[in-house]
Amino acid sequence: MASPPVRNRNLVIGVACVALVALAVSVAAFRDRLPESLGMIGLAVFVISLAMIVAIGWETRRDMLAARATAARGQMIVMLAAKLRDEDAAKLQEMARRGGPAGEAAALILKGRAERRPPGGGPAA
Repeated sequence: MASPPVRNRNLVIGVACVALVALAVSVAAFRDRLPESLGMIGLAVFVISLAMIVAIGWETRRDMLAARATAARGQMIVMLAAKLRDEDAAKLQEMARRGGPAGEAAALILKGRAERRPPGGGPAA
C-alpha cells in the first residue's frame, strides 16, 4: 500500500483531471457549444474539485508535520538518552517517574540496563 503522501498525490491528480474536464465542459457551455445547464453543473463540479484539492492538501500537510514532529521527538529522546547514560539508577528512576521526554529517555536507559543484567541479579557487566 502506498504511503499517505503518495496516495494523496494520486488522489489530487485524479481530482485535478475531473476539475479540468468540468472546466472544459463549463467553457464549452458558456460558448454556446453545450446547453447552459451543463455549464452551470460543470462550473459547480470545478469549484467543488478545487475545494477538495485544497482540503486534501491541508490534510496531507498536517499529517506530514505530525510525522516530522514525531521523528524529531524520537531523535530528541535518543540524544537525551546518550547524555543521561552515565547517571545513577536512583536519579534515572526519579526522572522516569516525572515523565516527559527526559523521563522517556531515562526509562529507556533503565530498561536497557535491566535487559543487560545477568539472570542471577548480579551487577551488570
